[in-house]
Amino acid sequence: MHVIEVNEIECLLSYRDEWTRLLAVTPKARFFQTLEWLEIYWRHFGGDQRLRTLVVCDDGHIVGVLPLAVKNTATRGGTVRTLGYPLDGWGTSYGPIGGNGPIVLAAGLEHLQRTPRDWDILELDWTLGDQIEAILEAFQPVRVRPQLFARDDISLINLAQPWDHYWSGLHSKHRNNIRRAERKLAGIGAIETLHYRSSGANQGNARWDLYSQCETVSRKSWQGTSTTGNTLTHERVRPFLRDVHELAARMGAVSLHLLTVDGEPGAFSYNYAFRGTEFGLRMAYDRKFKTGHAGTVLMHRMLQDAFASPHSLMDLGEGDSRYKHAWRTQAVASVRVCHYASTSLRGQTLRWMRRLSKSLLTIDPPSSVSG
Repeated sequence: MHVIEVNEIECLLSYRDEWTRLLAVTPKARFFQTLEWLEIYWRHFGGDQRLRTLVVCDDGHIVGVLPLAVKNTATRGGTVRTLGYPLDGWGTSYGPIGGNGPIVLAAGLEHLQRTPRDWDILELDWTLGDQIEAILEAFQPVRVRPQLFARDDISLINLAQPWDHYWSGLHSKHRNNIRRAERKLAGIGAIETLHYRSSGANQGNARWDLYSQCETVSRKSWQGTSTTGNTLTHERVRPFLRDVHELAARMGAVSLHLLTVDGEPGAFSYNYAFRGTEFGLRMAYDRKFKTGHAGTVLMHRMLQDAFASPHSLMDLGEGDSRYKHAWRTQAVASVRVCHYASTSLRGQTLRWMRRLSKSLLTIDPPSSVSG
């Protein structure tokens, strides 16, 4: 294997055709693994990071890409230089681009071992539990056994089944709560839902009118006072998300669901749809309609629409929220894979500190559990 390291986003864009070809054969590929998404992300947040994307070739042919970047990360052991995937928490899973991720990763690890080190920790975050065995095998040639840390489970809904089958499988108390929410909200005003997908004949149409209504609801929700950036309208991420919305519309990846009460926006769910998976990016409801459980009503109607779509999976994201437990059909394990540079004092200090972490896995993690 021959590895080409790319450190400038402009140079990386010259591999667009190869990246697209490889993404088409990448198992469980997500929207966030597209080069187009990385280009926009890097334009907004790459200023304090160093790109270290590795293009892996075999006999002169590109067989995979390992997207990596170095950034400073605050930890209990102080600030460390972390080399990892450039997902930055926007999605739930990431990995090498190509049909054989473990081979691409193994070649990348050997390249990192041969080149000057500018990192303290190699952290392959957002790794699905069923990939761990292959990941550990990829580390064997460089004689490293990384630490594994359990992240919050990812809640999924299997859309490849009849709606009636899914509905009857929900807990009876949850079904009753949904019916009660529908009646309460209808008592406040006339309910309408709009489901918009930028695919097919709509591809390329960004529908900024609908996106602006989602922003309006976001400001009127509890998210309006959030300081974490976990909202459509936070000043740090709003320009970025609007640029990505434009991109997703061109790619046919927007899935937007808006609920109104007497014509007034009451709740929304903004998702990315890609390769059969619909990923819930942001969801919120106007606090004015809290007593009517507008969020529950929207979720119910959004899922009915999703079950009628060609997609096979709904990704509700990470976390242990009770509402996710009520709706999901499966919980998938997510793991953080960490290797600490042997010559980095800060890296080794953090390694020893983390040995006491409750999330440290000492046995092979399960790929998934029922939920």
